[in-house]
Amino acid sequence: MNSRQSSDRLLDKLPKMSEEQLRTVVESLRRKDHLWQQLFDALVDGVVVINSSLNVLYANRAAREMLRWDAHKLTTKQRLPNLLPVGELASLVTRFALEPKPFTGVEIELPGPEPRWISVSILAVEKDLDNQEETRFVLVMHDTTELHRVEAERQRAERAMTLATLAAGLAHEIKNPLNSLQIHAQLLQRALRERAKKSRKPAEWSRPLQSCDIIVEEIARLSNVVNQFLAAVRPTRPLFQRANINYHIERVLETIRPEIETKGIRLDVRLDHEIPPHDFDPQQMTQVLLNILKNAMEAVEGCENPTISVRTALEDAGWYRISISDNGVGIPNEEVKARLFEAYYTTKPTGTGLGLAIVRRVIEDHGGEVWIDNNTSGRGSMVVMRFPLASPVRRLLGEPASAGREMLPSGKEAKALLSFTSNEVPCESGTGKAETEASHDK
Repeated sequence: MNSRQSSDRLLDKLPKMSEEQLRTVVESLRRKDHLWQQLFDALVDGVVVINSSLNVLYANRAAREMLRWDAHKLTTKQRLPNLLPVGELASLVTRFALEPKPFTGVEIELPGPEPRWISVSILAVEKDLDNQEETRFVLVMHDTTELHRVEAERQRAERAMTLATLAAGLAHEIKNPLNSLQIHAQLLQRALRERAKKSRKPAEWSRPLQSCDIIVEEIARLSNVVNQFLAAVRPTRPLFQRANINYHIERVLETIRPEIETKGIRLDVRLDHEIPPHDFDPQQMTQVLLNILKNAMEAVEGCENPTISVRTALEDAGWYRISISDNGVGIPNEEVKARLFEAYYTTKPTGTGLGLAIVRRVIEDHGGEVWIDNNTSGRGSMVVMRFPLASPVRRLLGEPASAGREMLPSGKEAKALLSFTSNEVPCESGTGKAETEASHDK
C-alpha cells in the first residue's frame, strides 16, 4: 500500500472517529514528523529539499549551519538561488536551474571568514504517479574542509622534506666556505687597522678599511640567511619548561627596547597578569617575539607617530593570546595576506621570506595558532597568536626532567635573532616625529 492509498483510508475514517481518536491520530502524526526532523537534524551532511521551481521545502540543521540560514526566517516561498551568497554554490544552482540535470561530488568553496570546502550533489526524487506530485530534488552537502586541510598539510610536509634534503647540501657547500671567508676577512680587517694606526697618512687607509668592513658585514648577512634557511627546513622540537609568559615578554622587550627608542618608536605594552605560568620553550618563544617585533619596527619606519602595541589576554577554555600591532600601512590586499606565511614569499627587496614561516612552525609546535590582519582602525596590521595553557611537556628519551634553556639568548644570539627578515609590508612615508614612551598596566 503506497502513501496515497494510506492517506485515502485515513480520510475515509475521519468522520467516524471520536474526538479522543482524532487527538490520538494527530499526536501520532506529530510524533512521526518530529522523529523525522530529529533524524535529519542528526545527520552530519547538509540536506536541502527543493521542488522544480527551486523553492526550498526543507533544510536540516547541518545545511542551515553550513549556509548560515536562520531557521525562523526560512519559508517554503523562498527560492534557493536567492538564499545563497555570491559564490561557486550559487553559480552551481543557477546552472542547475537552467538545466535540471542531477550531478554528484562537485567540490566547491564556501565564502566566509574562514575557508570551508563542501562536496555537493543534487539528486532527483521520483514523483508519486498516483499523487501526480512535481519532481523534487535533494541537495546534499558533505563538509570536506578537514580533507582539504589534511591534503594541504601533506603537501607542506612533502615540500619541507624536499627543502630539508636541499638544506643538507646547502650547509656543506655554502656554510663551510662562508666560515673560512669570515675568518680571513676579519684577519684582513685587523691587519688593515694596525697598518692605519702605524701609518703617517691614516686617511689613505680609510677606503680599504671601509671596503673590508662591508665585506665582513655582507658575509655575516649571508651567513644569517643560511642559518634562517636551515632553521626553517630542519626544525627542532620545543623543549618545554614552566615559566611566566608576561615576564618573558617583558625581558624580550628590554632586549629590543634600545633599538626601538633609537628609531623614535612609541611602545605601548599592556599585559594581562591573570595568565598563569605554563609550559613553553623560552628560546623559541623569544625567536617568535623578536621576529614579529622586528617586522613591526620595519613596518612603521617613516610613518607619522610610529607606535607598536603589545597585548596579552587570558581567554576562556584554557587559552591566552598575544597580539602585536603597529600603525604602519598594513596589508595591501587579500592575495598578499593569504601568502604571508609561505616560505620564500616576501614583499621586501632584501627579504628571504623565511621569518613568518618559522614563526608559524614554532607556534604550531606549541599547539597554538597565528594569523595576521589589518587593524580595525584602518591603519596598520596586527599579528595575533593564541596558545593553550595546557601544553604537554615533551622531552627526548633519556633527557633529564630539569633539562631546559636559558630564558633569553646570549648577546650574539639576540643580535642574530634581531636581524631576522620578515614578510611585513613596509609603510608609506609619513611626516612628523614621535615621542618614545612605554606604558605598562600591571
